[in-house]
Amino acid sequence: MSKKTLIWLFIFSVIINISTLATIGYHRWFESKRQRFDRKHSGHQQFLTKELGLTEQQSEQIQKLRMEFWEQIKPLKDQLEQERRTFFELQNQDTVDIEALYRSIDRISELQRQMQRKTAENMLAHQAILTPEQRKKFFSLMANRMKIWESRRKHSYNSTDSTKSQKHNQEVQIP
Repeated sequence: MSKKTLIWLFIFSVIINISTLATIGYHRWFESKRQRFDRKHSGHQQFLTKELGLTEQQSEQIQKLRMEFWEQIKPLKDQLEQERRTFFELQNQDTVDIEALYRSIDRISELQRQMQRKTAENMLAHQAILTPEQRKKFFSLMANRMKIWESRRKHSYNSTDSTKSQKHNQEVQIP
């Protein structure tokens, strides 16, 4: 290839890279929180609407519940992750302060309790929106999802073979 062709290919490559970074930057910084949430969770919402036979009004109410729930849970989840890091840092010290360790465990327990309460409140709010038939189907879907999570957790503890994990992940399909 000639030197001129290589220069043009390089320029083209730089333009593509800059365009890609600009697009990512736009979506990251200029899209509203609601637009990002809608884009990320639209598949889940479509799945629920189809599986439960939701009306448009029910679908909008559930979407609103999901948004509000994640806005409440996110700070707790972030605090929990930070507290777990603190817990492991405390354990990794040369001299472990058992009282500090217990305080960290108490904070982790409290954050988990708060998250569980928010989850229960969210489930009750879903119940208020759904018809009795939809509730039955909704909780059946939730029970199936919990079985899948438990299966994954058991599988990850019982297997160190990555090919088994990959095969398991391909077999289990979650919308």
